[in-house]
Amino acid sequence: MKKGDKVMIIPNAEHAEHVKEHYGKILEIEKVLISDKKGNFYKIKGIKDYAREEDLLLSFPMKVFKFYSGDLHYAYSGHNQEEAKKNLFDEVGEMVIDKIEEIPESEWDKKIIKMWEDNDREKKPYKVSIRENMFGDTPTQIFTNDLDF
Repeated sequence: MKKGDKVMIIPNAEHAEHVKEHYGKILEIEKVLISDKKGNFYKIKGIKDYAREEDLLLSFPMKVFKFYSGDLHYAYSGHNQEEAKKNLFDEVGEMVIDKIEEIPESEWDKKIIKMWEDNDREKKPYKVSIRENMFGDTPTQIFTNDLDF
């Protein structure tokens, strides 16, 4: 991480209240202190104290959109709505989209998605966040209620 990067704070019970106030917000690195022994420390705009690298998560240049078509919905990531929609149509096929919502990045760690290994609903589901289900800056299907996908 470097000066100017956009980050989010990873919640931790040990954080002070003045740090917890910034959870879910996209923040900017103001200064970097490089340390060989303890790892790097980062000064975040608007927060006193320095953050450890393990307390920060780089903010992706991606967006997540939820597309509604009848009773079905599909959430896809992309750099913009057009890219996410193109990826949806490439994977699922063209359809009439009734409504589109952007899911803000501040919600990515709060939204929990149930997934089943090999799509086998007889097995116990595991849970991931939107952020955990993304592949960096590659457009990706995040979740759907369409059992065929």
